[in-house]
This record gives sequence, C-alpha cells and structure tokens, in this order.
Amino acid sequence: MANLRWIVEQLNDERNTMQQQLEGLHNAVGILERLSSNGTGRRASGGRSRHTMSAAARKRISAAQKARWSKLRQAQTLKAKMANAAGGKSRAKISAAGRRRIAAAQKARWAKTKRKGTRERKFGLSQEARNRIAIAQRSRWAKLKQEQQKKAA
Repeated sequence: MANLRWIVEQLNDERNTMQQQLEGLHNAVGILERLSSNGTGRRASGGRSRHTMSAAARKRISAAQKARWSKLRQAQTLKAKMANAAGGKSRAKISAAGRRRIAAAQKARWAKTKRKGTRERKFGLSQEARNRIAIAQRSRWAKLKQEQQKKAA
C-alpha cells in the first residue's frame, strides 16, 4: 500500500509540473500572436483591434458629407424653382370646346337613362330576383320580431 501511495504522489507532482509548463506555453503563444499582428488591425486570435479616428479626420469626413448633402439640396431646389417658373407641374389642359363636348356627352347619357324610366342597376338583378330577396328579408324580420315578442312575454 505504501508503494501505491508513493506512485500517486509522484504522478500528482508530475501533473503539477506539466500544468505549469502548459501555462508558460500559453503565455508565450499569446505574446507571439500579439507581436505577429504587425499593425494590420486584426489580432492573430481573430479579434478586432481598437482603431480610433482622429478628431481632424472625423471633421474632414463630416465636412465632405455636409458638402454632398448641400449640393444635392441645391440641385433639388433648382429643379423646383425651374418647375415653378414654367408654371408648376405640366398637366394636359382641356380646351373649353373639349369640356363642352364632355358635358354634352354626359347630359346625353343621363337623358337616355331618364327616358328608360329607371336607373341602370349596378349589379344587373332582374325585378323578379329583387322581389324574391325583399320577400325573404321581410320573412326574416317577421321571425325575429316574433322571437322578441316571445322573450318579452
């Protein structure tokens, strides 16, 4: 038994030394990775480095973008001014004679409808069909009224 304990102690000591060596290797690899990134903006481990922009660079970018927007706005206002000078949006205009022709045609359509004596139906149901629908609706209302009277009584 004493021999077995001695073996377990030896293995534990060996494990501890190996762990220390492994930690040292991890540290060495980390240092080498940081050194090998070579200023490319990426670490060897794949993460992104923190790259900040100077205040002067931000101002230059901001001024350039503002100039782009200003140029675009000027072009849009120029288009609007030219459209207004030309009389607004160009729309096709109907002459007085054209309006009179349209009005006369519409009056003729209404006169034709009045001569028939009835207005043209939107859905084109015959009078017989309309009568059947009306009768069915009256019977529904009558049933409903009877049910209400029964409940009241």
